[in-house]
Amino acid sequence: SYFSVFYFPLYEMPKPSGKYRVGHHEIKINGLEVAVFYPTNEKTKDSKNFPHEEYWERFSDVQNLYAKFYSKKNYIPKFAYRYSVSYLKHLNLGVNYGAKIIKAEDQNGFPVMIFSHGLSANRYIYSFLLKEWASHGYIVFSLEHYEKIIPNFSTYEEYITCRFPDVLARRKLAQATLDFIYDKDKMAGLFGEEVKINFKKVIMSGHSLGAATPVEVSLFDKRLTGGILLLDPWIDANDQRMYTTAVDLPIMAIRT
Repeated sequence: SYFSVFYFPLYEMPKPSGKYRVGHHEIKINGLEVAVFYPTNEKTKDSKNFPHEEYWERFSDVQNLYAKFYSKKNYIPKFAYRYSVSYLKHLNLGVNYGAKIIKAEDQNGFPVMIFSHGLSANRYIYSFLLKEWASHGYIVFSLEHYEKIIPNFSTYEEYITCRFPDVLARRKLAQATLDFIYDKDKMAGLFGEEVKINFKKVIMSGHSLGAATPVEVSLFDKRLTGGILLLDPWIDANDQRMYTTAVDLPIMAIRT
């Protein structure tokens, strides 16, 4: 143990490049956890990075899902995932919990980003990116999604069909989050003061299956006004109307 402390130091989060510190709140919307990151000038206590025990189980399940796709066996036992990611319980987010939000620089109010994580991930796993936005003046809502990672399927077409209800559930949570953002009283309750939002800059992003969420929301909800940012998008399970529906939004899709 003594040796490991010195030779295997804990990973530290990259520091955001913006001029603000990052504040952090936790809320529930439709009974599901949502992490909120925002710009602050205050320094308060930090928060832990490990959101729940499902964290390590999801890693195991998604590897078994990939093995099923390629008709192979995942030889890593499930308990190994628990031990391999147990260090995350000791990792801090590098935020300031409950800190006071800054005054909006823009007279039109704060821009907002809603983020949807990929399959098997969670609301904190993209924190380096969420904090980066917040450090530049955005209020960021990171959604927690719960879904069965390994559905019952035999073909890829069946897999797509199994994922469609998940996309719908993600859309509902995103729209409930939009309800929250557009409710002046709820936002004031969250930050302890009235917060002005720039409703022309309400943006949504997501990674992989999470990128299906902003695509789906943009088809049915005009409250996404600023654009959508898709990171390695997997959108096979989206409503097929996305191929015929005109969406008047800036769209950026980045693939690695």
